[in-house]
Amino acid sequence: MDTIRNGHDAFLDEWRLTPGTRDLCLLRHGRTKENEDGITIGSTDPPLSVGGRSELLAIRPYVVQPDVVFSSDLKRASETATILFPGLRILYLPLLRERSFGVLEGTAYDGSKLKAFEQLDDGELLGKYGIEPISSVTKRAHEVLRIVRNINAYRIMLVGHGAFFRSMMNILLPADPRPTLHNGRYHRITLNGNGGIVHCSLNQTWQRAEASIAWRLPTSRLD
Repeated sequence: MDTIRNGHDAFLDEWRLTPGTRDLCLLRHGRTKENEDGITIGSTDPPLSVGGRSELLAIRPYVVQPDVVFSSDLKRASETATILFPGLRILYLPLLRERSFGVLEGTAYDGSKLKAFEQLDDGELLGKYGIEPISSVTKRAHEVLRIVRNINAYRIMLVGHGAFFRSMMNILLPADPRPTLHNGRYHRITLNGNGGIVHCSLNQTWQRAEASIAWRLPTSRLD
């Protein structure tokens, strides 16, 4: 236990904020049965699986507590937020919902099939197949970032979904490689006082700060 405790203390040192900076954390929800089975979820609303809940309860002692928590109102995200931040007020934000995958929801995930659909124009993609266009997801992500930019807090936690956060990261880091954000993991973005991005740690676990992938990006903006 001492080893874990000491390791966690070192991890907390990584989270100490430099004066004039603040952190934005994008936390993907815990696992669902559909995640475990490789099924496309999208806008459907399953709860966390038994294993997913157990994993979150196991990491809860290590989770850094933010000043404010925004969560998607879909069950898998809201349950994640409730488990990890039991003493905090959680603000549910429908803008953080996962992208709708329409006719692909409930089927085995197939990235090539989704790419084929995305060759269609936005109207047909949504109207005929019920798939939310990337342009719509990006617009929602911009709206969330505008909310974040005006929040008076040092550490802001967003609890949400993989595809939505991918669109948000395309805004924040448009020219950089982005690893897949796994269930229960987070991207941490440190901002300076002008909203510029000064540091990123991607696809992090709560117990392993050494897995950081970092960039120094003084010219990037939270717009």
